[in-house]
Amino acid sequence: MVLREKVASVQGFLFLLVVCTLFLASHAVQAHGVGIELTSQSGAFTVDIATNASEFSTRTPTLFDFSLLSIAEQAPADFDTLWVQIKRGEHVELVGTLSALQKKKPTLLYRFSEAGEYTLRALYYKKEELIAEGSFSLEVSGDDEKKDTFPIILITGVLLGAFVGAGCVWGYVRFRIVQT
Repeated sequence: MVLREKVASVQGFLFLLVVCTLFLASHAVQAHGVGIELTSQSGAFTVDIATNASEFSTRTPTLFDFSLLSIAEQAPADFDTLWVQIKRGEHVELVGTLSALQKKKPTLLYRFSEAGEYTLRALYYKKEELIAEGSFSLEVSGDDEKKDTFPIILITGVLLGAFVGAGCVWGYVRFRIVQT
């Protein structure tokens, strides 16, 4: 009877450890899905640009997802190409054309070079005809304005790994003691 109780306690501890690890991991993953959304109306359309950034910074690249919504149909609108421009003051940082292939949203990954005021401009084309456009002001913070979180993430990961490893070793040792 003692053997079964010890095995049950080890199994309970390992189950709790796995549940806690999965809970913490799920919150870490969810934190990356929240971001700033830029929207404006342009004729019969709503220009919608979603980002992965809670604030724009020179420290990390920003992912921009471009979409266009029909106001009348309340649904995604078709477009062929997208012209994008990013300016800091009068200095043009980026100009490019993105294609909307197979109903997928065009995506741009961009790292801002300096802190300051930027302008993001997007022009949506269908069969070489301009159908919508949007222009947005972006405030970008610099490296010195944001505390570096890498050491905190590293220490948290190492501690979590140490606890999981220690729990597994403890469970294995307890299991081996019970067997003898």
